[in-house]
Amino acid sequence: MKLFSPSWSTVYDCFDDCPNPLTLSGLPSGTYHLSINLYESNWEATCDLLEDVIIGSASPLEGIEGADVLFFNAMKDGRSVNLNWVTNTSFKTTSYDVERSADGEIFEQVDQTQSFGDTADELYYQTEDTNPNVGINYYRLKQTLTDGSVRYSGLKKINFQLELEEVVIFPNPANEDLYINLKAYAGLSAEITIYNQLGERLDMQSIESLTEEPVRFDVGAYNSGMYFIDVKVDDLKRKSFRFVKGKL
Repeated sequence: MKLFSPSWSTVYDCFDDCPNPLTLSGLPSGTYHLSINLYESNWEATCDLLEDVIIGSASPLEGIEGADVLFFNAMKDGRSVNLNWVTNTSFKTTSYDVERSADGEIFEQVDQTQSFGDTADELYYQTEDTNPNVGINYYRLKQTLTDGSVRYSGLKKINFQLELEEVVIFPNPANEDLYINLKAYAGLSAEITIYNQLGERLDMQSIESLTEEPVRFDVGAYNSGMYFIDVKVDDLKRKSFRFVKGKL
């Protein structure tokens, strides 16, 4: 996490051991820039946030008197995306639409939330996308005002590159036939490759549409020892597995 001054000089910087909550005092009034990056244990990014924070004599939303403020954010939560926003313009808003896009150009509605009420106080809103796309998801907030006009937030990007989890290889060790059960991914395309310990490709199957039946490989002619199976299903992350060729 980094906090930059209005002139983009670093005010605060922490990595891994950031305090929670973090309290900074004595900052002059102005518009500061907050950068937050979150990662999973495998260093896959789960959040890439850059927001302006207004520091004034009162709360951040009241730092500039009379200013309309809308902070929108999206963050991974397992296989879902938490979407939340804070605004002081509920009194002149009829609804908020969270929209999602795969390319940043064509958007579809994920959810619509009605304005909470007739108040100029800062209010917190939250919803969830329980079915994000595999790959990159762009989110934005569409704010419809009482006069019929529309405003949009900036885009937030969330990347869901899923790993293969439901793959069963049997029998292992194998003597004649080896089967790879990929029924959880029926209907998706796949490429399955077998390598020896030297990295030499021994066999490969390219499948346009997986079925619930296991994929079969004939390994009867292989020498006894350890081998590797490389599985790539549709847009999911490529993953490798090991199996042993037994002695006949």
